[in-house]
Amino acid sequence: MFKKTNTTSAYSKQFWRQHKILVITTGMLVFITAVLAILPLVLKRTITNYLIEYGATNVSIHDVDFNLFTGALTIREAGYALVEENPFHCNEMSVNIEVLPLFSNRIFIHNFILDNCRVSIQKPDPGTIILNGFRIPLADESPDTVSETQPATPGKLWLAGLHRMQLSDVAITYKDSRLTTDIKIDNISLSNIAQWEPDLTGDYSIAIKVNNAPVSLTGAMRPFHATKSFNGELKISEFDFKHFAALFEQPDVAVTEGLLSTGLKLSSALNNENNYEVSAEGYIENRAFAAILNGDHLSQEKLMWNGKLRILLNKLDFYKSIYAENHLELSNLQFKAAKKPFTVKVASVIHQGQLTVEDQNEQQPNTHLAGSVIVNDLAITNDKSGLIIALAKAVEAKGFELSNNTKYLFPALVVRDARFAGKSKDTGSEKKTPEEYLLSFKDLSVLDTQIIDQRDIILTAINMADVKGQLIKDKQGQLKYIDEIRQTFATPEDLATAEPGLEQSQPESTQSESTQTATTREQNQARFKADVVETTGKNTLVFKDYSVEPFFQINLHSLLLKLVSIDNTSPENKTKISLITDIDESGKLRLEGESQLFSPQLTTKLSGKLTNLELHPFTSYTLPVTGRKIRHGLLSSDITLAINDRKLDNQLDMIIKNFTLIKDDSQLAKQFDDTMPLPMEMAIDFMEDKQGRIKLSVPVQGDLDNPEFRLMPAILTAMRKTLQFAALSYMKYTLQPWGSMIAIGELLHGQMTKITFEPIEFTPGETILTANQKQYLDKLSSLMQKTPRLELTVCGVATAQDIKPLPAKPESQRQASGQLPREAADQNALLTLAEQRADTVKDYLVKEKLIAPERIHNCTPAFKDDINAQPVVDLVL
Repeated sequence: MFKKTNTTSAYSKQFWRQHKILVITTGMLVFITAVLAILPLVLKRTITNYLIEYGATNVSIHDVDFNLFTGALTIREAGYALVEENPFHCNEMSVNIEVLPLFSNRIFIHNFILDNCRVSIQKPDPGTIILNGFRIPLADESPDTVSETQPATPGKLWLAGLHRMQLSDVAITYKDSRLTTDIKIDNISLSNIAQWEPDLTGDYSIAIKVNNAPVSLTGAMRPFHATKSFNGELKISEFDFKHFAALFEQPDVAVTEGLLSTGLKLSSALNNENNYEVSAEGYIENRAFAAILNGDHLSQEKLMWNGKLRILLNKLDFYKSIYAENHLELSNLQFKAAKKPFTVKVASVIHQGQLTVEDQNEQQPNTHLAGSVIVNDLAITNDKSGLIIALAKAVEAKGFELSNNTKYLFPALVVRDARFAGKSKDTGSEKKTPEEYLLSFKDLSVLDTQIIDQRDIILTAINMADVKGQLIKDKQGQLKYIDEIRQTFATPEDLATAEPGLEQSQPESTQSESTQTATTREQNQARFKADVVETTGKNTLVFKDYSVEPFFQINLHSLLLKLVSIDNTSPENKTKISLITDIDESGKLRLEGESQLFSPQLTTKLSGKLTNLELHPFTSYTLPVTGRKIRHGLLSSDITLAINDRKLDNQLDMIIKNFTLIKDDSQLAKQFDDTMPLPMEMAIDFMEDKQGRIKLSVPVQGDLDNPEFRLMPAILTAMRKTLQFAALSYMKYTLQPWGSMIAIGELLHGQMTKITFEPIEFTPGETILTANQKQYLDKLSSLMQKTPRLELTVCGVATAQDIKPLPAKPESQRQASGQLPREAADQNALLTLAEQRADTVKDYLVKEKLIAPERIHNCTPAFKDDINAQPVVDLVL
């Protein structure tokens, strides 16, 4: 028995010696197998307990699969809840890290999978993130809290690599104090990248939805190559800015809405200078965009950029240069100013060209924009008053260059079908009244424009075709729409300066500051130079005056204006002026000359000719003054217009044909004639020659700085005086040698009294005309025959010289016959004698010279008790 036992023991020892390794290995395998079988359960239990310990409820983990040898960990159907409305759930979380590369300091993830997961991220404050209910403090990287640590001990670096990463059906909800957004990851995949294989090209694919807006990015990259590269295609559809409006908010900027879509091919590479070059080609579309800038509202229906973009990044810090080839289209743009009552609307903007921006470190970037741009259907309106400030069918700039805000070049600038300053008269009915604008034109072309420092403008030519202009005076005598435009764009300071009496009420210090401000403005005044400014085509200018009754209008058509050499930088510069135009139906005007337009003295010399100007429209100005309407008349004149030191001193040689007046207001006409030496009609009759022409030389004088000076009233006043004096000169010439004895009253406040002709002298006590007197009356009758409207008043005058020739009667006879005393009888006889003399003159003119009796009027006879006074018959016009 003992022997058998020893034998068995010996056998066991021998078996152990022979199979020790196998037994250990088998035991290890059994142990490891047991551990591997138990480990997933332990992990599942550990994770569950951890979550419960931190307050999770409804924790569920369907399965945990972990392979220690392969480094594969998979968790399926995991979920819990910490915040009821944001529970965590994930259908599958899987990671497979290969073990062997770990021995070579390499982490290689063979697979990483997230499938059907729900993730909630909250950021209640800048230092905390809550991930599905778990609070994760963020590192404070401020300089005050960064702890000093010892530098890491140098060692072998760990390298990373990835075979495949796959995220699918992952929903992420993010929320912070300003933003709440939902991100749905349909698919994110990344494959084949490894730091130890830099030539390896990895593929990636991203397909997500941000607040239901699809975003996709696919392509390839080499992130660990010596010349790192990336390329791909980005597509975004209907990305809504309103969900992210809070992110764009700045103190003066707020983006309220917009829908972004893109289709871009992207690429980037690290160049030889260790700078990253990023390129993009494709389109960016932004629709229904709205923003608030400094209180101003900006909106547009659609913006489409299509082109190429290249950005050079300096070690990813900031851009070094930007280059873009643009095709930009923008539609239905609207800008509404907050502090001023105007709105700008544009139907579309199309730009084709290039943009270059080069960083100059701390200096202003060097910017260059070139190409062509078209702006369609531009409208600028005053919403408060309804005034249309500007309308343009199209504004086109070809081949322009803008460089660093210091120099702008526009080889060709064209504005088509433009209108300025007016109001639409559309009443809503089918029948529309004509629109009324101060200025409109079919085309405006500007050639070779240079704008320097945003203020100095130099150009070759401005050409305006088919111009229509209207100068409109309202009933108050103000130019229509001009004040509304000024108030639309005026600053509060401008409006305050314009208030009446402000300058007088300012203290001396304020006046001094105002003077300095005016000097500064003068120094900063923009400079303007142009070789030629002219109009072509069918041009018209209409002047309307509603301040007079009846309404006045005069039309200039076929108007051609040309200005040569305009330069506001040189007061001595002389601008050549040429003007040719037709006026109403028959008038023509031609002016040529030169002017120092920008000289404080405004020295101007123009000469030309006016022919056949119709005068009947000027009734509006003659009627309120003379009580007469102009029925007909044609004016021609040789014009010499000179302005020296802002003062007019000119002479107009005028010819008026077939001039006819009609009395419209007899009382006003009489009041006017009472201030004149003879009625207007009579003066006209005197002045007309056999061809019905009136020749006048009219002085036109005035001070342009005098607020009361008006050119048209000055001309009318000068014409009236000239006409009267010319008529008197004609009468004096006709009545020679007696004409020199025509007497007129002295000028009284610029007005003249009645005209008195040379009286008819009589021998004392006589009523007979002498031959010499008859000769004088013959000339006077000739004048009356030539002037049908001339009427004469004859006044007989007796004097003390007539007393002696009267027959004397004894006093006893007078008393017996019942006659008056001698003194009274003599005075009655003298008045009768005076009346008889007037009748003698009238009878001669009526019976002998056949003058109509109604044209000669008697006045009350008079007696002058003066022995030196000559008995006469006075002749008064």
